[in-house]
Amino acid sequence: MLLKLVHEFASLPWVYDRIQQAVGVKKVYAKLAPHLGAGREQELVLDIGGGTGSLKIHCAPSQRYVCVDIEWPKLQGFRAKFPEESGILGDATCLPIASGSVDTAICMFVAHHLDDELLRKMFSEVERTLRPGGRLLLLDPILDVGRIAGRILWKLDRGSFPRTPAILKRALEQRFALEHWSEFAVWHKYVLGIVRKREQVHPAMLPRGSGESAL
Repeated sequence: MLLKLVHEFASLPWVYDRIQQAVGVKKVYAKLAPHLGAGREQELVLDIGGGTGSLKIHCAPSQRYVCVDIEWPKLQGFRAKFPEESGILGDATCLPIASGSVDTAICMFVAHHLDDELLRKMFSEVERTLRPGGRLLLLDPILDVGRIAGRILWKLDRGSFPRTPAILKRALEQRFALEHWSEFAVWHKYVLGIVRKREQVHPAMLPRGSGESAL
């Protein structure tokens, strides 16, 4: 009960941003930022589970940034900071976004909140919304029992499904083409995976007996 109240308090925009700062999120952003801010004019960047939209400042002015989050208090914080930008209340497993409209999707600190079935649904939705060749940038804390600080943070984290790097990498590769994979540590240990949507192949062009694997 007490932990639930703590989590509700942590969802308040001001509190949420301060918690992120305390756990070293600026150093995490520094790993992700070089992969943002470049692209074609009016490129659409979709931040899934974007919270208060802190990644917005790392996008180029020419990029269109859209923040989707399932918690209204965080979106209120986003809209207070960026009143001209798009904040959408939505679920990562059922994105209120048109198919084939997204150039870059970001999924940061979300995967460990989803069980295996929900993770598959989220990846399916990301694949649907990405244009051909569009990117997904996934950054998430990973399970490392050897890190004392990490074990403490997992006790406090609302996410109940920490995974190893190998499990996350395999899940991504089953649906997307992997371009980049790296691991680093702040307090938590993290992975950064960058993948692209595969070009769709017409069934008539597949060799006999071949089929597509599904996550």
